[in-house]
Amino acid sequence: MEGRSATLNEPYQGYRNIILVEYWPTMYKWEVEICGSGKHIWVYSDEFTLD
Repeated sequence: MEGRSATLNEPYQGYRNIILVEYWPTMYKWEVEICGSGKHIWVYSDEFTLD
C-alpha cells in the first residue's frame, strides 16, 4: 500500500490529501506525507480512506 494516495477523514491544518509513505508496526501507525506541504505525520489506519 506504500505510495498510494488517500484522504484524511478529518483535515490536518486544512489538508486532506495524503500519500502513504511507510507503515510502522511497532506504533501501529502509518507515516504519511501531506500533499502540497511536504510535511510528514503519523496516523492510524482508521483515520484515512484509500483513494
